[in-house]
Amino acid sequence: AISRHVHKFDTSITRSKVLCPGDQCSNVMAMPGAVTGPIPRGKGVLLTGGYDHTVRFWELSSGLSFRTMQYPDTFINLIRVSQDRKYFALAGNNQVRIYKMDMSSASHLHQLDGHTNNIMGMVFGPNSETFFSCSEDCTIKGWDLRATPAANGSIACQRELRCGSPVNSIALHPTRPNLLASGDSSGRVRLWDVACAGGLSRSSRSTTTV
Repeated sequence: AISRHVHKFDTSITRSKVLCPGDQCSNVMAMPGAVTGPIPRGKGVLLTGGYDHTVRFWELSSGLSFRTMQYPDTFINLIRVSQDRKYFALAGNNQVRIYKMDMSSASHLHQLDGHTNNIMGMVFGPNSETFFSCSEDCTIKGWDLRATPAANGSIACQRELRCGSPVNSIALHPTRPNLLASGDSSGRVRLWDVACAGGLSRSSRSTTTV
């Protein structure tokens, strides 16, 4: 049997990123003209963002957009929701900002600077205490979100792992959060022990780009 879609999200020519809690991501078309409103309690929520500098919040049960948030500084390259669903992160070209999921404040909680090229992947650590991102600048960076931020919300990078090639993706082990897997454009998959000083790694070579 062929599965039918539950809701149709249309109609814009702007490509965007869609994120469901659980970090499943793909391309969709963003819907214009959304209405601003509170986060529905106890209901599934979908976040989308794209090159139109806009984040949209959707109620999954109805397929309706109930909130929009402008992000004028840069296009939106990625969205990630924390495992506890209390926070979400937006990545533009080389900058990450973290917000409260309930949007009780329109301002970002944290700003993560340090990458010098396009951010390709990011992931929240357990309990939303740590955060990792990877970039075409050939690095993986890690932050302690418990650190005291500067006046603009910026937090200094706590760990930098140099990979030698643009890094396309990262993921934390589901039960051993000290293990971080990365894939780069040289075709190499690495497993990093981020609890070790210096970011020691075990690596394996693949024949194609990951």
